[in-house]
Amino acid sequence: MSVYNGQAVILTEDDMEVPVSASLHHDRSGLRTAWSGTLTPADDLQQVLNLTKGRLRLPDGREADFLRPNTSDWVGTNRLTIIGQNDAPF
Repeated sequence: MSVYNGQAVILTEDDMEVPVSASLHHDRSGLRTAWSGTLTPADDLQQVLNLTKGRLRLPDGREADFLRPNTSDWVGTNRLTIIGQNDAPF
């Protein structure tokens, strides 16, 4: 398993950029790989409350798409739980 803990930016469908702290992990199970984790917005959580998908950009410029299947995940945590799509950006 590999991990990434650090700064990132959410790129929304309407071209908004939201700085976040990311806590991500990449797991391998046989031939299958998956990545997921949590994103904590640096400023206003309101900008991403109803976000169901987006793109994540790491400081080195690598990007990957993600899904957010549960938009109520932030209640009590102020974090967004995501599931990565395709290859992990870390």
